[in-house]
Amino acid sequence: MMAVAALCLTSLERGRNTRFERPTMEKKRYLPIIRPDGSWIDRPDLFLLARMGYEDNADEQVVHQLHDAMVRADNTVPSLNAFEQDIAKRHLNRELRLRLFAGQTLLELVRIARTNNEPPSAAQGIRLAAFNQHRAKGRSSADDLKREVRKGFTAFRGTAHLQAAMVLADPSVGDIETSEDHLIRYLARARGLEIFIDNYVVSKSFKWNPWRVPACIDPNFYININRLTHQEQGVITSD
Repeated sequence: MMAVAALCLTSLERGRNTRFERPTMEKKRYLPIIRPDGSWIDRPDLFLLARMGYEDNADEQVVHQLHDAMVRADNTVPSLNAFEQDIAKRHLNRELRLRLFAGQTLLELVRIARTNNEPPSAAQGIRLAAFNQHRAKGRSSADDLKREVRKGFTAFRGTAHLQAAMVLADPSVGDIETSEDHLIRYLARARGLEIFIDNYVVSKSFKWNPWRVPACIDPNFYININRLTHQEQGVITSD
């Protein structure tokens, strides 16, 4: 197998890509997991899981209600009834396939931007994610898979950086529960991706209004990804 160069996102810290005219950014929205005094809310790990499990168009009240229920049903407390303990467990897998597709699409957008040094379109990221998923699994037709990937990215675009951190699984979603160190590492990876998208992918044709990681979390830009192969370049340039 031909070796491919790994890319690192550390160059993000050197400033924005100013070669392209950038759209006016929408008002930023942040994950409400840090109180004004700088302390964590009660079980921020569970709020993150709740937010990741719902589509962008979900009522925020529902997300907060689920978080409250998950906190009350903390499955580390054996005295709670089985129904309450099951709430968080079942929510972890809600729309998981579509969420993974959203995360994979965002990672492909990063790969395209870093390889070609220009902002990709969402359609290119979707095509490449579908292509690589089909090549790896091959269980659905290529066209059906592309439609499903598009559906996932459309539904979970605002949390795609958080879903991408789930795809990278370092640490895994399961590891962040009850572990502050793992939660911070997970958020740091997501914030590094978030900043990359801000700087190198957002364009007139690519809108991006994510649920942002609080700025007090230092971003992790050390995410190794492979450059596009010649075949992949053909995929993103095809109609």
